[in-house]
Amino acid sequence: SRLRMMFGQPLSKRWGLDRGLPAHRYYINLFLNEFSADIRGVCLEFDDRGYMDRFGGDTLERFDVLHLDESNPRATVVADITQPNDIPDHTYDCIICTHVLHVIPDVNAAVEGMHRILRPGGVLLCAVPHVSMYDEREGEMWRFTRLGLHTLMARSFGAENVMAKGYGNSL
Repeated sequence: SRLRMMFGQPLSKRWGLDRGLPAHRYYINLFLNEFSADIRGVCLEFDDRGYMDRFGGDTLERFDVLHLDESNPRATVVADITQPNDIPDHTYDCIICTHVLHVIPDVNAAVEGMHRILRPGGVLLCAVPHVSMYDEREGEMWRFTRLGLHTLMARSFGAENVMAKGYGNSL
């Protein structure tokens, strides 16, 4: 008798970028399009301003791009959202945080930090991976279920102020 086994390999080692728009970006676009009215006023986005530009339009008064260190030339704010920093309380009407939380060691501190810098009535638009390729070199630490993300956010925002919605599926 013989046994032959195959272990799955990712369809793409570049998250699908080599074949067009990756599936996770398709669903992020749906999410941000659905809530584009919230991308307004003074807005903050992690890493670059692509989603603010695409979905914010004329409703943006000012924008900032947040990065952890000075290695990103697009950054207008250099700070660690999980640590005390110089970002004033209640600065932003909207924060766009897409596929960021899964690489932050202290996600509770990150959520608290974003809550602190949001203005009363402000909106955090947060997208996280659930089922995805894993690459240890990317520093990924977490995966969230809808309930897990809701629970995490409710600690800072209050359960009544959190809406967690799933897009797509693993099939």
